[in-house]
Amino acid sequence: MIGLLSWRILKYLLIGALFFLVGFKSAWYIQSLKIEKMRLEAKKLEEALKQCEGANESNLKTISALKLDIAKANKLCSARAKVYRHTLKKLQEIDALEPKSEGGNETDSSDPILLELNRMFPSGAYDK
Repeated sequence: MIGLLSWRILKYLLIGALFFLVGFKSAWYIQSLKIEKMRLEAKKLEEALKQCEGANESNLKTISALKLDIAKANKLCSARAKVYRHTLKKLQEIDALEPKSEGGNETDSSDPILLELNRMFPSGAYDK
């Protein structure tokens, strides 16, 4: 009877151990699937990061080129503004000129405004 009782207990212990092993194997398999999923996700994120780094480098080059273009445009605009101010000053000086009068009602036949305008523009500018 003791042998039969120990056989029944042993049978249940073996069945329990079998279920334990199956459960352990299933849990191990599920964990390996989770780990594999995380590795794939990490790989995708690394690829996305590399793409972002490449895009950032490209954007930095574009920004540098745009900064150079802006600096050139600012330099050109300041040069044009300087020429504009100089021309405006010269035109104001010319506008302030009046014909010279020499004694009595006689006036000088030369026109100072025309002379100054001719000095402002180099000779031959309109020959082209």
